Amino acid sequence: MDTQNVSDLLYSISRGFIQSPEQRILFIAILLAFILLIVLVYFLQERKSRARQKRNAAEVFEHLMRQLGLSRSERALVNRLAGCCKPPDKKYLVLLSSHTFDACAVKLREREEVPEMTLAALRLKLDFSARRPEDIPASSSELPRRMRVILTQKRKPTMRARVSRQDPEALVVAMDEGSTLPERAIPVTVYFQNQSGLFAFLTHVRKISGRDAYLDHSETIKRSQRRKYYRRPVQLSATATFENNPAEQLTTTILNLSGGGASIENPGIPVAPGDRLILSLTAGKEHFSLAARVARKTHGDRLLHLQFEGLSEAERDRLIGLVFRAKSSA
Repeated sequence: MDTQNVSDLLYSISRGFIQSPEQRILFIAILLAFILLIVLVYFLQERKSRARQKRNAAEVFEHLMRQLGLSRSERALVNRLAGCCKPPDKKYLVLLSSHTFDACAVKLREREEVPEMTLAALRLKLDFSARRPEDIPASSSELPRRMRVILTQKRKPTMRARVSRQDPEALVVAMDEGSTLPERAIPVTVYFQNQSGLFAFLTHVRKISGRDAYLDHSETIKRSQRRKYYRRPVQLSATATFENNPAEQLTTTILNLSGGGASIENPGIPVAPGDRLILSLTAGKEHFSLAARVARKTHGDRLLHLQFEGLSEAERDRLIGLVFRAKSSA
């Protein structure tokens, strides 16, 4: 039945039954009461639906708390975090979504003093790092096992290490052979890189056990460089084969290197921006053959700045590992 038919029906009813002004008023009153009834039923249904959603959300929340095996203190912290969640019926997302957890953690720390180690331990229990390894981490507890890191301290050479494991109270890193050990009394800056860029956090050494350094967890992770890939000064021998002269391999030196490009000494031939080449180098047991394009020249054409092209993610990861392992020329 369309709108016109309904209108015709109502008109015919009013013509057939309404004979006086009093009857017209009564008819309008009945019609308004009917509309009010429909609206009331709608709001009651909505209220019942919202109540059901809240009950379901609360049941999911409690089920997740039991499933995760949280301790009493951890449950209390989760409840305080959930109290910062808007809307309240989405509080179970604190246990599932790292983004919701991060937002609630910021609000909670504005309201009260919450130790970084306590939040980091809860993050570790919820295992957010395994769900989104490529995202920007919100805490040191989200760094995956075997990730390469660089440690710096005042008056000490750069130290290289790898994440060994995550403890509730500390990030444990295994120091590379040949790297000095960090000192407990001096703040440590830890650098790491993932697919989102280069990041750093400030921490302190809790203890040293053999070649393992136990670092305090940090909830303050900052982007270290605006460029996508960490660029580091190095001194690496390499050969360059240019597209316009493929028969000749020219010896050069890489002066800085990143996962996206490099700067090399001009091997002594005329080069223009846009020229393509293959840059080959060997570091330890690893060999790299990198397609590149000359992006620009500086220092009177003595320095060529290259941009790598067509690198697979696996090859780029190997290259980033080399950047973190290579000794700095600085």
